[in-house]
Amino acid sequence: MATDEHVKMADMLMTLPGEVFLLIIEKLTKADLKKLSQASRWLRESVANRLWQSITIEPWSEYNIDRIRVTGLPQSCLQRATQLHFRSDIQYSTTRRCPHAQDFDDSMDIDDEDDEDDESDDEDDEDDESDDDELQDQPRFDRLAQRAESLLRRIEAHRLQSFSWDLGTCVPPEILGVNGVVPLQQPSLQSLSLITDPTCRDYHDAECEIDLSSFCKLQSLSWRGPNSDNLDALTVALRSNSTHLRKLELDFVNWPELREYLGYFSDDEDDMDGIKETDYFAYAVFGLNKRSPRPLFPTIRVLFLSQVPLSAVMAHAFNFDTLASLTLRMCPNWDQFVGRVMQLNHPIKLKKLEIQESDGVTYEWGEGFILDFLNAFEGLEELFVSQAGPASALELWDHVARRHPTLKRFVGHQRTINTNEDSPHFEKPCDLPDLAIFGRDMRRIKENPSQNPLAKLDLDFIGLACMPERLKYILLPFTSKASLKVLHIRQSGLDLKQYASWAINNHPALATSGTRSDTSSEGGESLPWTDSGLTAPTGATEDITFGPNAVEVAAEKNGGWRGPTLRHEFRQFVEWVFGPQGIASLDIVAFGDFAHGSRVTRNNLLLCRDADGTSNFRLLDEYGREWKEVRDKYRTAMEACPVEPLFRV
Repeated sequence: MATDEHVKMADMLMTLPGEVFLLIIEKLTKADLKKLSQASRWLRESVANRLWQSITIEPWSEYNIDRIRVTGLPQSCLQRATQLHFRSDIQYSTTRRCPHAQDFDDSMDIDDEDDEDDESDDEDDEDDESDDDELQDQPRFDRLAQRAESLLRRIEAHRLQSFSWDLGTCVPPEILGVNGVVPLQQPSLQSLSLITDPTCRDYHDAECEIDLSSFCKLQSLSWRGPNSDNLDALTVALRSNSTHLRKLELDFVNWPELREYLGYFSDDEDDMDGIKETDYFAYAVFGLNKRSPRPLFPTIRVLFLSQVPLSAVMAHAFNFDTLASLTLRMCPNWDQFVGRVMQLNHPIKLKKLEIQESDGVTYEWGEGFILDFLNAFEGLEELFVSQAGPASALELWDHVARRHPTLKRFVGHQRTINTNEDSPHFEKPCDLPDLAIFGRDMRRIKENPSQNPLAKLDLDFIGLACMPERLKYILLPFTSKASLKVLHIRQSGLDLKQYASWAINNHPALATSGTRSDTSSEGGESLPWTDSGLTAPTGATEDITFGPNAVEVAAEKNGGWRGPTLRHEFRQFVEWVFGPQGIASLDIVAFGDFAHGSRVTRNNLLLCRDADGTSNFRLLDEYGREWKEVRDKYRTAMEACPVEPLFRV
């Protein structure tokens, strides 16, 4: 039902000129549009095109991908759609998620309990699927294919401009095969997005060949999780659309495994065509040769590559005069690619840069390579960097402040190797918790915050992998600024599984004030928190909730929300940062790992200022509207540089 507020808005909209009305409608959310459509018949007709322009189909759950509801959509609404998206979160089911795997289990009779659960679920959803009961005896993948195909065949030919299969499954041949409904009926697509399960080949013998040869007008192409059988289709799509492609996103998820499927078992090995691994993407996929146009992608604006092998020759493929956003996540030989870009001396006009180092940086410039690239141009607005540490964060910030004073959003994350021989995680990768800022450098920026390079930047978002008790002195420059809105304290999901959380006390009875990490780059100094400076450990636990009334006490302190028990150091830091001596402009403190749609939700926190309570802050409910608004507004920065891949492979 439309609320009084929406009825009043409807009355106001009816008095506006047509062009103003359309501008306002474009800015409204789907929820608001739906409420407005219920306010009057005139508005229902007026907002219908905008409301039904984009249709998203989601499955029952990540574990029941085949159960998508495609019935009940009026034909009059489908006729207005220009965008159709099949989408699912990839948060819990991160391996064997394709229905092929479940069908394989059924055939082997090794998942009887799951079958019983599925049958009961089907009974619960009997009303929703009563019109296709005949599909219930078919394999799950066939159900998915037929339901999706039935919807697509109801859409007028050449109507769709954008299509997504972001379910994390194989794509049925009925959808994108040689005779698939999308290539045959919707060849005029301008945007295509695919998220496919790269592991599914182990669970089926069926052919799921993808054919993208019909699409010659793509301006945006995104593919996450292609397997080796998909690379020919990818090659065709890239070569057919290179001259007008504006956005390219590719995520190979796990290149070391993919390279073995392609026949590469050592770094020096050639494939059957004589192509080395380092040149595979350039020559076999892009088809680069001496006759290729330079650049191959003359209109590219957004380039996102994850675990894609790069080489120096690929620098000639992209027009850096048009490129505004560059993301390189764990790409082998990324340094050679960027090094050649600098050697070409072409104009670089990037506004957003994300670089996540792979394990082996082979280029001769070594540790200072990122600094050299940042010095090669200016004008960045967003910079997200994940490095192999320890590397001085102050040095990086100094280069950024001098060359990119325009920066608004920054993420810095360092990973290192655990060198503590007594640790069960000895010699395994982990977060570096101190930003390699300590000793004389820490004292310098503590005593004179103007010496901190961050003082020269008017950031509205900063994300740092750093223990809270160290952050106060690092963030002091922002206490005299009005720019910073969001602070993200990053601790990776992998570390949260192996080490104590920097924010949440999962074992209240064992609470102490120390949060010392055995991976600190200093190799020993522990910095317990006090408001006046660094002191010896006190063992104070007054702000830690534990005992039989822990939940009630936490709820009282957290504004009634029954949230997790916070560590003493974390609570002290948040009280300061939201307090009168803290950062007055700050709206949100985020903690944890928000990659891939906030996958590690159990260990994530969002906290906001609370001027009315007994505390300076309150916790946001992860299922509430405020949490969603923050996540959506800052998603790009909060999800940057993920430690774990999209799928477990």
